[in-house]
Amino acid sequence: MGFFDHSRQKLRTRIVELIGKLPKEILPDFTALLDFRQQFLQRIEYVSDLLVYFFLEREKGLWRESKDTRVYITFFNHKLFREFNVINEIVAAGDGLEQLHTRYRDWLLDQALDEEAPV
Repeated sequence: MGFFDHSRQKLRTRIVELIGKLPKEILPDFTALLDFRQQFLQRIEYVSDLLVYFFLEREKGLWRESKDTRVYITFFNHKLFREFNVINEIVAAGDGLEQLHTRYRDWLLDQALDEEAPV
Protein backbone atom coordinates (compact mmCIF):
# COMPACT_ATOMS: atom_id res chain seq x y z
CA MET A 1 0.00 0.00 0.00
CA GLY A 2 1.33 3.41 -0.96
CA PHE A 3 2.06 6.15 1.51
CA PHE A 4 -0.99 8.24 0.57
CA ASP A 5 -3.39 5.52 -0.66
CA HIS A 6 -5.83 5.62 2.26
CA SER A 7 -6.01 9.42 2.44
CA ARG A 8 -6.26 9.67 -1.34
CA GLN A 9 -9.17 7.24 -1.46
CA LYS A 10 -11.06 9.20 1.20
CA LEU A 11 -10.36 12.45 -0.65
CA ARG A 12 -11.52 11.03 -3.97
CA THR A 13 -14.73 9.74 -2.42
CA ARG A 14 -15.42 13.24 -1.08
CA ILE A 15 -14.57 14.80 -4.45
CA VAL A 16 -17.14 12.62 -6.20
CA GLU A 17 -19.75 13.68 -3.64
CA LEU A 18 -18.94 17.36 -4.13
CA ILE A 19 -18.93 17.27 -7.93
CA GLY A 20 -22.64 16.55 -7.87
CA LYS A 21 -23.24 19.70 -5.82
CA LEU A 22 -21.47 22.09 -8.20
CA PRO A 23 -23.64 24.77 -9.79
CA LYS A 24 -23.84 24.30 -13.57
CA GLU A 25 -22.34 27.72 -14.27
CA ILE A 26 -19.09 26.75 -12.53
CA LEU A 27 -18.60 23.53 -14.53
CA PRO A 28 -16.39 25.19 -17.21
CA ASP A 29 -14.00 26.36 -14.47
CA PHE A 30 -14.00 22.90 -12.94
CA THR A 31 -13.22 21.35 -16.33
CA ALA A 32 -10.37 23.82 -16.85
CA LEU A 33 -8.99 22.92 -13.42
CA LEU A 34 -9.10 19.21 -14.27
CA ASP A 35 -7.44 19.85 -17.64
CA PHE A 36 -4.66 21.84 -15.96
CA ARG A 37 -4.23 19.13 -13.34
CA GLN A 38 -3.91 16.44 -16.00
CA GLN A 39 -1.32 18.45 -17.94
CA PHE A 40 0.64 19.22 -14.80
CA LEU A 41 0.73 15.59 -13.66
CA GLN A 42 1.80 14.44 -17.11
CA ARG A 43 4.52 17.07 -17.13
CA ILE A 44 5.86 16.06 -13.71
CA GLU A 45 5.87 12.43 -14.83
CA TYR A 46 7.79 13.42 -17.98
CA VAL A 47 10.36 15.39 -15.97
CA SER A 48 10.73 12.41 -13.61
CA ASP A 49 11.27 10.14 -16.60
CA LEU A 50 13.94 12.54 -17.88
CA LEU A 51 15.66 12.32 -14.52
CA VAL A 52 15.80 8.53 -14.71
CA TYR A 53 16.82 8.59 -18.39
CA PHE A 54 19.69 11.01 -17.81
CA PHE A 55 20.89 8.98 -14.86
CA LEU A 56 20.84 5.73 -16.84
CA GLU A 57 22.35 7.25 -19.96
CA ARG A 58 25.16 8.99 -18.17
CA GLU A 59 25.90 6.32 -15.58
CA LYS A 60 25.54 3.31 -17.88
CA GLY A 61 27.86 0.36 -17.54
CA LEU A 62 30.23 -0.45 -14.74
CA TRP A 63 32.25 2.76 -14.95
CA ARG A 64 30.47 5.82 -13.72
CA GLU A 65 31.20 9.08 -15.42
CA SER A 66 30.47 11.07 -12.32
CA LYS A 67 31.37 10.64 -8.69
CA ASP A 68 28.69 13.13 -7.70
CA THR A 69 25.17 11.93 -8.44
CA ARG A 70 23.68 15.09 -6.92
CA VAL A 71 23.70 16.49 -10.46
CA TYR A 72 20.51 14.53 -11.15
CA ILE A 73 18.65 15.90 -8.16
CA THR A 74 19.89 19.38 -9.10
CA PHE A 75 18.49 18.85 -12.61
CA PHE A 76 15.16 17.70 -11.19
CA ASN A 77 15.04 20.60 -8.75
CA HIS A 78 15.82 23.10 -11.53
CA LYS A 79 13.08 21.71 -13.75
CA LEU A 80 10.51 21.78 -10.94
CA PHE A 81 11.53 25.30 -9.94
CA ARG A 82 11.03 26.51 -13.52
CA GLU A 83 7.70 24.72 -13.67
CA PHE A 84 6.39 26.30 -10.49
CA ASN A 85 7.78 29.67 -11.47
CA VAL A 86 5.86 29.62 -14.75
CA ILE A 87 2.67 28.54 -12.98
CA ASN A 88 3.18 31.30 -10.41
CA GLU A 89 3.56 33.92 -13.17
CA ILE A 90 0.39 32.71 -14.88
CA VAL A 91 -1.57 32.74 -11.62
CA ALA A 92 -0.23 36.20 -10.74
CA ALA A 93 -1.71 37.51 -13.99
CA GLY A 94 -5.11 36.70 -12.46
CA ASP A 95 -6.77 35.52 -15.65
CA GLY A 96 -8.67 32.57 -14.17
CA LEU A 97 -8.55 28.82 -14.50
CA GLU A 98 -9.17 28.62 -18.23
CA GLN A 99 -6.26 30.94 -18.95
CA LEU A 100 -4.10 28.99 -16.52
CA HIS A 101 -4.77 25.87 -18.54
CA THR A 102 -4.28 27.59 -21.90
CA ARG A 103 -1.12 29.51 -20.99
CA TYR A 104 0.44 26.50 -19.28
CA ARG A 105 -0.29 24.34 -22.34
CA ASP A 106 1.26 26.99 -24.58
CA TRP A 107 4.35 27.10 -22.38
CA LEU A 108 4.62 23.30 -22.51
CA LEU A 109 4.43 23.40 -26.30
CA ASP A 110 7.20 26.01 -26.37
CA GLN A 111 9.32 23.76 -24.16
CA ALA A 112 8.75 20.76 -26.41
CA LEU A 113 9.77 22.76 -29.47
CA ASP A 114 12.73 24.35 -27.75
CA GLU A 115 15.10 22.58 -25.40
CA GLU A 116 13.33 19.36 -24.54
CA ALA A 117 12.49 18.04 -27.96
CA PRO A 118 13.94 14.73 -28.81
CA VAL A 119 15.94 13.54 -25.91
